[in-house]
Amino acid sequence: MIKASRYHIAASGRDHAVISAMADVLGLAGLLFIGAQLRLPLPFSPAPFTLQVLVVLTAPYFLGRNRATAGTALFILSGLGGHAAGISLFSTASGATLGYLFGFLLTPWLMSFFSDTRKGTLAAMASGSFMILLLGTIWLHLFLGLSFSRAMLVGFLPFVAGDMVKIGLAYSIVSGCRRRSYAMADETL
Repeated sequence: MIKASRYHIAASGRDHAVISAMADVLGLAGLLFIGAQLRLPLPFSPAPFTLQVLVVLTAPYFLGRNRATAGTALFILSGLGGHAAGISLFSTASGATLGYLFGFLLTPWLMSFFSDTRKGTLAAMASGSFMILLLGTIWLHLFLGLSFSRAMLVGFLPFVAGDMVKIGLAYSIVSGCRRRSYAMADETL
């Protein structure tokens, strides 16, 4: 029997898995918070341009669907709790962006239905972005009482070009990490 020093913290494989999952979930919530702070307000829209979509589109590939969903849920719940306490963790202090946040929550699940090929990854990211924008637009229509066409003009169309760039960046990040992991796997053979 090996005697552990008083500074040694023993962890079983199950403990390690729980700690790893917690770190993934907390890390994603933190990245979403950072992405919310990196924002460009648009004078004609209640929703700003942020980097959160980039985080949401890459998270399922690095963390898996469930951890990506859990991290997003933690971010949303923390933001709602903070909002109730007068602290804004979201990109705006109004409730106008809740539709987009709900889209963030559903995106990992939607993306999990696509294949892990090049085309499947791009289709998953495009579908995730579309769903985020659509749910955000529907919420603007309901929350602000805008006509649906007006909600499309302020909550969907201005973000399409930026989301296309984010999809390209997300795909580059995911495919670059895949290539690197494949290369590392080949080196160990």
